[in-house]
Amino acid sequence: SSEPTQNQPEAEATAEPTEPTQVPVEPTEAIIVQTTQEPAPGSSEETPVVTPTDESTPEIAAPENSVYVKTVNGYRDDLGYLHVVGLVTNNTDQPVNNMEIEVNIKDSSGNTLLVEITTTSLYTLAPGETSPFSYWVSEDVSNADRYSASVVGQSTAEIERAALKIEGVMLTVDDLGDIHLTGKLVNNTVNPIQIESLAAATFDENGNLFTADSHSVIVRHLDPGEDCPFRVTMTGPAEITGNIEEYEIYIDAIAADPIEIFDFKTSDSHYYYFDAFDSFHLVGEVTNNNDEFFTISLVAGIYDADGNVVDAATIDIPTFSIAPGETLPYDFQYWGPVDYKTGAIDLGSNYYVQWDPYWTWASSSEYVNLTTQNDINSVDEFQVTFTGEVLNDSGDEVESATVVVSLFDSQSGELVATGYGAIYEPINSNASAAYEVWINTPTDFDIETVEYTIVAKGDLP
Repeated sequence: SSEPTQNQPEAEATAEPTEPTQVPVEPTEAIIVQTTQEPAPGSSEETPVVTPTDESTPEIAAPENSVYVKTVNGYRDDLGYLHVVGLVTNNTDQPVNNMEIEVNIKDSSGNTLLVEITTTSLYTLAPGETSPFSYWVSEDVSNADRYSASVVGQSTAEIERAALKIEGVMLTVDDLGDIHLTGKLVNNTVNPIQIESLAAATFDENGNLFTADSHSVIVRHLDPGEDCPFRVTMTGPAEITGNIEEYEIYIDAIAADPIEIFDFKTSDSHYYYFDAFDSFHLVGEVTNNNDEFFTISLVAGIYDADGNVVDAATIDIPTFSIAPGETLPYDFQYWGPVDYKTGAIDLGSNYYVQWDPYWTWASSSEYVNLTTQNDINSVDEFQVTFTGEVLNDSGDEVESATVVVSLFDSQSGELVATGYGAIYEPINSNASAAYEVWINTPTDFDIETVEYTIVAKGDLP
């Protein structure tokens, strides 16, 4: 049932926050966990303080028996885009979900410039729980000066909360001023847990909200005894002047049913490199040892010597489906701190790759092997590009096609890079279509040092 919130007070930005500081708190088993702690050794010589360019509101008193916005903040990033963030608390005696937040942006005279509806980062809140929200403003509101927000709708919910432990948290402010919180979720219970969502927020020394956002990387299902890395990346404000080390992590986790365990094998060792754009790549292969086609999602974590999470990334396999007994390459290449914080990768001591049960399932899509022809490649200082044609010699029409290129070291045979390209239009039987695959490489890449394979897959109707 839906119960719109009526006559809720708006949280309005009225006071400018001061410099943040740190108040160490040990991580605890909780649904909402404050995990402020010392940065891992070597994580930053001087952790920058983020100084907001706009105003933030102190927390308002909790209205009785309501879901309300307790605080809101607005700031501009280094590209000039406006971000409005806030915290929403469930001060009722029942769980709620599907919360709608009305964001109101005004000029210095109090004139309304923009009113938009957004949602909380956590979909469900039990009584007493809090969730951030984060709204990126795409419209031109250059004279924005005041920000307010209120809850304008929610639904009742039924949930069975589950507790996770948070360990190995690191806070990193990167070279662009964006803020990353990385850590590890641990299921120390005797039951499976499903992670519906995870979010984080940062604060100044007076507890005023600074930034907030939802997870960028996470594994959604953990069996008893399992753990996974996570990352929350928050766009920072334009100016960076000092330290910010106080934060909270918010989790929407519920009890789950056991899931079927499938047999996937990832590489025992992985090759890694920085490309010419200073982006980090972790390259390996996954094999489907099951008797069905599968869609697979993978998550990788990089850990320091003390078990703290330096960074985490997620990918899907190049095709939507991998055949029984088949092996496909993968390349984790969209990271946080290791891509944007100088020296972050030097903290890495080991890594771990795992599959995400929530986003992995037996697939109805089946792919057939196709042939490529007229293949050529070219190399510049940034990448190697493969072009050619896909010939549909399968005997059936295919709805689309994927071409996967893998580069192997000529001496060791190790997979050192991979990339793929897609053809989104149908290819009739015995017809062909052009393809292009580009792979970002290190600046000193030499095509003569590698051997390569080109694999084409067609998606059957």
